[in-house]
Amino acid sequence: MRTLPPESGFFILLAAGVPLLLLPLFPTLLWLVCLLLGFLPGVILYLTRTWPDRAFYLTCAGQPAAIACGITSVWAGLFVELMLAGMVAGTMGLLTSREDYRFLLLFFGLTVILALAISLSNHVFFLLLALGAGLALLAGIEAIRGYRFRKEYTGVSP
Repeated sequence: MRTLPPESGFFILLAAGVPLLLLPLFPTLLWLVCLLLGFLPGVILYLTRTWPDRAFYLTCAGQPAAIACGITSVWAGLFVELMLAGMVAGTMGLLTSREDYRFLLLFFGLTVILALAISLSNHVFFLLLALGAGLALLAGIEAIRGYRFRKEYTGVSP
């Protein structure tokens, strides 16, 4: 039995979600531009299916849709970015197990919570400070993991 690859599923969600998010908000022709730009990642997804660096081209093709949808509504732009992140993760082979999907959903949830906090906050400084602290924490964890990996497999401290 053949199933759809994960990136195709995220593209279907993107193609269905953009009109549903934008048509009620903006009945003008601006939603049509967003819809047409939303199909550009699907075209690139199809044309580059055998290329080794298709995630880069997919990311570049999705940014005009994210910008256009972001101009109309921040939440529509965020939706496009999240679906684009799912497509890129699928093309890179990062969605092979249920645990991978759980981490992707966790990323989606944290991103939506951060966007909600930024939209409700009058000051961005504290949120940027928290984001920078989280990034520094992740960089420290990754440095410790790399050190432990080198020490375990080489037997010598680097």
